[in-house]
Amino acid sequence: MKRPLDVARRLQATLLICGVDFGWGSAGKLESILRVLINRCGYDLKLVVLGTSLGRPVLGNLPVEAWYEREPLLLDRVRVIIDRHQVTAALVVLDPEVASAIERAGCPTVYVDSLPYLWTEHDPIPSEVTIYAAQLCDSIPWPAWQPLRRVRHLHWVEGITTTREKSQRTCRPGLAVVSFGGLHSPLSTSGNRPYPKLVLMPALQTLVRAGYTLIEVCGNMQDFDEIGMDKAMVDSLPAAIHMAPRSHAAFLDLLEQAELLVCSPGLTTLIEAGCRSVPTVCLPPQNLSQILNSDRFAAHVDPDCRVPWPRKVLDLSAVECLRLQGEEAAVSFIYASLEQALAEAPAVWRELEERLTLALARARQRKEWDGLVSLVGTRGAEQVAAFCAQILSGWK
Repeated sequence: MKRPLDVARRLQATLLICGVDFGWGSAGKLESILRVLINRCGYDLKLVVLGTSLGRPVLGNLPVEAWYEREPLLLDRVRVIIDRHQVTAALVVLDPEVASAIERAGCPTVYVDSLPYLWTEHDPIPSEVTIYAAQLCDSIPWPAWQPLRRVRHLHWVEGITTTREKSQRTCRPGLAVVSFGGLHSPLSTSGNRPYPKLVLMPALQTLVRAGYTLIEVCGNMQDFDEIGMDKAMVDSLPAAIHMAPRSHAAFLDLLEQAELLVCSPGLTTLIEAGCRSVPTVCLPPQNLSQILNSDRFAAHVDPDCRVPWPRKVLDLSAVECLRLQGEEAAVSFIYASLEQALAEAPAVWRELEERLTLALARARQRKEWDGLVSLVGTRGAEQVAAFCAQILSGWK
C-alpha cells in the first residue's frame, strides 16, 4: 500500500478552502498547510476559496482559481460551486457551518480545530466531517469534552505552523514587532477597534523607552487614523514606526529579524515565535480564545512575560461564567468591556505601561521560549496536509 504523500505527487486536484473570518489565525493555518501540499507533496493544486475575506492578504500568492463570498451559505449554492470547479475535497479551518454544508453537499472535508478546548454544548461542531483534525493542547476542560465526544472521525495533530530549519536567527538591532493579528470578529461590527486604542500606545511608549528604534506594527490596519489614534502622538515618538498588513511569509520574515515580539496572544503567533526563539511579551487578550492562550503561555513559557488586563477593564470571573453559555456570550461581554474602558483610556494606558515595562524586562532576561512548542509540537501542517492528500488521491 502506497503512502498518501507518494500518491499525491502524481496528481492534480481542486481543493475548496475556507477559514473563519475571526482574526488571522485561520488564514495562517491554511497557508501553512497548503504550502506543504504544494511544495513538499508536489501537488499541482487549484484552490477555490469560500469566504475568508479577511484572510486574503495572508494567503498571498497561492494558486487561487476563484473567490466566493461566504453568504448565502445554501446547500444548493455550495453544490454548484463544487460542480463548477470539479472540487475533489475541502479544507476548512474553524468555520463549522461551512464545513458541515460542504460535507452535506457530498464533498469530503478536512476540518481543522485549533481551539478544541474552547467549545461547549452551545457551540456548533461539525461532527460529521470526513476528518476532524484537532490541535493538541495541554488539557480539555469538561465543557469541551461534551461536543468533542460527538465527533465521528477525530484525529489529534501537532501545532499547525510553518516550520523552519534549525539555525541562528540574525536579529536586526533595535527592531521590535507589535502584532495584533486580524482585528476582526463576526460578533463585532466595529472590528474590535477599542482593543488597539487601549493597548497600542502603551506598547509603543514602553518600547521606545526601552531603546527600540524600529517598530513594525502588524495587523489588518492600514494606518493609525483608521483605528482612531492620534497620528501626531505616534509621530512624536523617537522611533521609526510603520503599520501595515503583511502576508504570512512577510510576517515570518519579520519574526526572523525581530529582537522582540509584543503580541496579542493568538496561538499560531505564539507557536511561530516559539519555534524561532523570539523573546515575546503577551499583550492583554482581545477575545475568549486569547484569554485561554494567554493562560497557556503563562503556564508553559513565563507568567511574568504576559500582561493581563486590569480588573477594572475586564472581569475574568464573569467571562468564565459566561463561557458556559458558549463563545458568543463570552466574547460579546469582552467587547463591551473594552468599549467601556475607552472612557478611562489614559488611566488604562498608565497601568498597562507599568505592566509592560516589567514584562519586557523579564523577556530580555529569558533564554528559553519553546515551552508551547514542546507541548504541542510543530508537525501539524504536515499531518493535516497528509489527510488532505489521502482524500485528494482517493487513498483509503
